[in-house]
Amino acid sequence: MLTRKDALLKLIMELGGEGTRQEINEKIKPSQCWELREDDEKIEDSTQKPYYWHRADGVRQGLKDKDGFLTLDENIWKITQEGIEYLKKEGLYEEKIIKRLSKDEGKIRQFAVMKLLYENRNKTCNKGLIHELFPKYYRVTDDEYEDDAEGNPKYYKTVAGVLSYLKTQNKADNPKHGKWELTNEGIKELNPPLDEKEFYEPFKQWMNDNLKCEKVVICADNRKGGKYVNPDLIGEKDNETISIEIKSKYDLFVGILQSLCYKLNCHKSYLVIPQTADELVKIEALAKRNGIGLILFDNTSSENPQFKICLEARKDEPEVYEA
Repeated sequence: MLTRKDALLKLIMELGGEGTRQEINEKIKPSQCWELREDDEKIEDSTQKPYYWHRADGVRQGLKDKDGFLTLDENIWKITQEGIEYLKKEGLYEEKIIKRLSKDEGKIRQFAVMKLLYENRNKTCNKGLIHELFPKYYRVTDDEYEDDAEGNPKYYKTVAGVLSYLKTQNKADNPKHGKWELTNEGIKELNPPLDEKEFYEPFKQWMNDNLKCEKVVICADNRKGGKYVNPDLIGEKDNETISIEIKSKYDLFVGILQSLCYKLNCHKSYLVIPQTADELVKIEALAKRNGIGLILFDNTSSENPQFKICLEARKDEPEVYEA
């Protein structure tokens, strides 16, 4: 059993990291985060609220003044970074909980549904599963849990509206018999791509581990002959040279031309592009016709980019061309 302090802090996290006094206190009993005694539930004459409301106010004030785990701004109680670190330390923090980053609830709902679809992309995300999971990603109020005229919780219509909007914005679609999934556009918005420079070191290590290169040099920061002469990285293996061009965001077709130019001086040339790249089929066809290797990766994470060879590079003798 958690202490009342820990239970209240965890409850606020489950509300999205913040909430008003009423929002927090109203959740104490239905969430069963506190074991309420008989005297806790007695109604206080002066406020016409249960006594545990007054006690929750005291605990919350202590979390703010003594521990520094909460702040109070315009009647909104918010968990501080110190509070988050404490919850993590105690094993009570949940990464899935959506924080209310702004007062625009529409955008927050959209983000919640997009995050739900992305994190459950390996499941069949039909409306039934989305309805079941939605409260884990968005703070559904007691009123929204009440049934509408059709006998369904009111938040079902909220979910339907969000899905419809995301579809019109080409951020989500349901092409597979009711299974909803994010489009590439939706994935990009949810997880913005990192700059290609973030992947130089991870790819250097990947070349050592997977291509068994004896030596790898990052050339991108020391280019002397322009982007059509010097690749991002060069590797050496068994007296062969391998050129690498990484494209994380833009100019994917320019990357084909760059990789083709690098083949003048290298035995093999690889282009590394996002696994969610637009016109991937056309890019692969061009790469295959010109003997360029293709490697796909997750351009949203430098810690786990998941580099994977999609097309092997053709070995050619270099022309030993000098710019």
